Amino acid sequence: MPAFELSEKILETEKNPDIIAAALANLGASHQKGIEELLIRFLNTDSFHNTISLAAIGAMRAQDNPAYITPILTYLRQGDSKFTSRGFGSGLEALAYLGREQEKKDAIREFLLENVNSKRKPIQLAAITALGTLGDARAVAAVETFTSAPKESRERAVAEKTLLALRDTRKTAVELGNLRSEVLSLQKENRDLRKQFDDLKKRLDATLPLLPTLAKTNKPATSPRGSK
Repeated sequence: MPAFELSEKILETEKNPDIIAAALANLGASHQKGIEELLIRFLNTDSFHNTISLAAIGAMRAQDNPAYITPILTYLRQGDSKFTSRGFGSGLEALAYLGREQEKKDAIREFLLENVNSKRKPIQLAAITALGTLGDARAVAAVETFTSAPKESRERAVAEKTLLALRDTRKTAVELGNLRSEVLSLQKENRDLRKQFDDLKKRLDATLPLLPTLAKTNKPATSPRGSK
């Protein structure tokens, strides 16, 4: 029996949350039709410490499909009270990972920024780290505030590492912007050259039919035979 069908059968009949979570984890590499609906259904399934939901999020992250961003964000917005700190943190990381290549990251960034102020230290650290994964340079100012923490503090070390990632992102964005400008400039130059070439071709096309007439007109006159 194919892995997807086996996992699906287990999910439909099993009651043990740990076995269900293991079956969901096996679906991370699956791209069978209906996989999105299945994972979203189990994302919204209640279980102790949200074991099943977190397994569904892990499978979603493994699939690297941005279609899961909204369902995960909606689910995590319900709050962290039903999660272990580690579990909620892994949800934040998965959300950031799925959003890292999206053009619009505002909703994810703002949600992560809400959680950098969490009273639960592991969630706070996970949120700071996730901002680095997301790669939105607009979070730099918020992350910088944690670099003033005591040098030996965990949040300062995590913030400094995240800042390096965000500054690399900003540098890459600037480089890409410069490259884009250069490409656009080259494209304009190519268009200008093409236009000049086309204009020259039109002039040549207009001139070529006249060359025989011009040649006759400009042919030197011959002296009469026998003249001196």
